[in-house]
Amino acid sequence: MTIKEARKIVFDYGGVLAELDGKKGNIMKLPNSPAMIRYAFFMLTEELMKNGEYTKDMYNSLASSYASIDTMFIEDPDVVNDLIANYGKDKVKTEALRERSGLSAFLPSVEKIVEYQNFVAELDGNWNQ
Repeated sequence: MTIKEARKIVFDYGGVLAELDGKKGNIMKLPNSPAMIRYAFFMLTEELMKNGEYTKDMYNSLASSYASIDTMFIEDPDVVNDLIANYGKDKVKTEALRERSGLSAFLPSVEKIVEYQNFVAELDGNWNQ
């Protein structure tokens, strides 16, 4: 993958993410596989850091977007969006969502934020220090 391709993959993913407007989307609507999108994030981040273009605002945006790949794009978005919309209003739907770890299961993944943060730290020479 070239850096130009990585930029396009991250940009295209960001566009699809923005279209969700807070709702969950179908994983099959992603412009690339989740693994390829993550790889593009790593390539783009490395290039930006190497060129001195990487900022704190960019870090926050990229980390959050990276961490949302697996939580915002799922196999059954219509079902989950309905459960979320009816959380607290419908006992059966509230319980069904709780079985999926409640509303927190669909926030950006803390593990993925840490994964991205560790990658940045390693590029910056701060891994394991």
